[in-house]
Parts: sequence; C-alpha cells; structure tokens
Amino acid sequence: MDGSWDEYFATRKWRVATEKTGTVTDGPATVRFLQGGFTIEGGKFHSPLSSARGASGMLLQEVAADSTDIPGSQIAVGVVTLRKARKSGAVLR
Repeated sequence: MDGSWDEYFATRKWRVATEKTGTVTDGPATVRFLQGGFTIEGGKFHSPLSSARGASGMLLQEVAADSTDIPGSQIAVGVVTLRKARKSGAVLR
C-alpha cells in the first residue's frame, strides 16, 4: 500500500472499532483504548495517511460489503482523518 487517501477511503468501508477497550503495553509505550479511541503514553503512532506522529486517535476496522469485519485490516488514524473519512462516507456511523 502506498498510503494514499484513495487507497484507503475511495472504495473501502470502515467502522470505528468500538469493541476495542483496554490497555496494551508495547515496549516503553502504554496504549489505552476506550471504545475505539486510543491514547499512547511513552510513544507515538504514525498513520499511513499522515507524516505527523500523534499520541491519540481512533482505530478503524475495515468491513466487507455485507458489513462483516475483514480480519487483519485495522488502521489507526488521527481525528482529522476520521472526520474527513466520515464526511466522504467511508466510515460508517
């Protein structure tokens, strides 16, 4: 994947992974999830759609045409990307 907007949101559909709640430790970083939203302490994440590194965002789960989850297709995005994707209709409410 080249990380372009169209590659992720032109034809694919996503939902916020609201079932993701809990805490995960990854090396020096602690990630806290609450209904798909997350914050990172001790580290930053890099979205495939941004050159900026952030410490909070949303976890999206790709869904098939029948609204079932596509295994292994989660991405972390910042809130600006989430808003734009929702506006375009790529993220289900």
